[in-house]
Amino acid sequence: MTRKEVGMNYFLEGYNCAQSVVLAFSDILSLDEETLMKISCSFGGGMGRLREVCGSVSGMFLVAGLLYGYDGPETGQVKSDHYARIQYLAHEFEEKNGSIVCRELLGLSVKHDVPKAAERTKEYYKKRPCKEIVGIAVEILDDCIKENPYNHGREKSIRYYGTLGPACEDAKILMEMLHVGMTGIRLNLSHKSLVESREWVDHFLKAKKESKIDADFMIDLMGPELRMGTLDANIILKEGESICLGDKIMIPQEIEPFLKPGQVILFDDGKVKLQVEHKRVCKVLQGGILSSRKSIALPGCDIKNPTLTAEDLENLSHIKEFQVTQVMLPFVRGKEDLICLRQKLDQLGCEHIKIFAKIENVQGVENVEEFMPYCDCIVIARGDLGNAVPLTKLPLIQEQIANVCKRHGKEFMVVTQMLNSMIECPYPTRAEVNDIFHAVRQGASSIMLTGETAAGKYPVESMKILVETGKTSQISTK
Repeated sequence: MTRKEVGMNYFLEGYNCAQSVVLAFSDILSLDEETLMKISCSFGGGMGRLREVCGSVSGMFLVAGLLYGYDGPETGQVKSDHYARIQYLAHEFEEKNGSIVCRELLGLSVKHDVPKAAERTKEYYKKRPCKEIVGIAVEILDDCIKENPYNHGREKSIRYYGTLGPACEDAKILMEMLHVGMTGIRLNLSHKSLVESREWVDHFLKAKKESKIDADFMIDLMGPELRMGTLDANIILKEGESICLGDKIMIPQEIEPFLKPGQVILFDDGKVKLQVEHKRVCKVLQGGILSSRKSIALPGCDIKNPTLTAEDLENLSHIKEFQVTQVMLPFVRGKEDLICLRQKLDQLGCEHIKIFAKIENVQGVENVEEFMPYCDCIVIARGDLGNAVPLTKLPLIQEQIANVCKRHGKEFMVVTQMLNSMIECPYPTRAEVNDIFHAVRQGASSIMLTGETAAGKYPVESMKILVETGKTSQISTK
């Protein structure tokens, strides 16, 4: 049994919270048990008395607050600038569990009002099952300790992702990418299923094992994203010509009610642009080459389609077998989409898998604040997001989303065209390295390459540039 499992058992059985935290999270904190126990016990009388009389829940919240903003053993106080963060978590915890008690409990714990906290804890335990509380409390604690002050001066760890594809599917190339700093890889399931990608995944797992680097394996679901069908061959569209959708270019039936004269249709992240003239007949405003399964966007249209497709459900049924650690959900519209995915993961016994919420439409931008309790990371996916909003406003929206995430202590990822020129060229543009630098400076916890590694000519070189630029940005912010 792992230390985390032992700690979880202690949580469920109501053992003292300091020891539970030590056992469950010493590996995450990168400290040995003895050192972390000393730290836990140094939180002062508040911690000690909570441990003795309150049970584990209030203690866990107190530890979360202290680990997130601890001023030192002498004071045992929470930094004032983190108080709002902790109160926000309490509010969300209250909303999830339907009780005002937990909000008061967390506030009292942080303020070290031990007797009242103890009284409210006992009252709370009478109303709610412990296991339900613990699951959420552990998520919050896990989130809080990612930036704990006991990392002995270590810099915040930025994660660097590539995307699996024909250009990098060889195990040797994947090993090189890992050695230059890649910490995880994404598989886009809009083109091939998980089972169909078995050989690629096996190569990645082999590279991971042989390099002895514990990298994440992320799958990117289809979700409510719209895509065209499979083509027999690539289609070249020329500006000014007319084309009838449904003949060679198959479209999802969900968009047909929106095919009204004047409606703009964007394919492949906006690379190809059509305008509806009559029903399915469209004029090409911006030509290009279309290949199978490219994305479709209809600016200004609110298209109601299911959170998870039949293909998504099939892929999710195999995630344990393929050692998936993270799931990315595209085109998140509201918290209901994330709740739907989390419920499905829980049903599959995959509560540990992290959810990455992609912001790719106006709904996602407007509702991003409500996503915070329901995902592990916000993804600023600038490809389709750049189709949904004017491109000139995209940098501002990225900054706004980043600020919301930082305000709530939520990790965020920046992705799309970070080194787009390196699909063809062995070196990046000045603008691209500036983009990477400022994404990290903005506070991104992770950055990702897509076509650069999946289909580009220089997957290893691209990853090396991404990592080196990210580390340069980190050094500059010290």
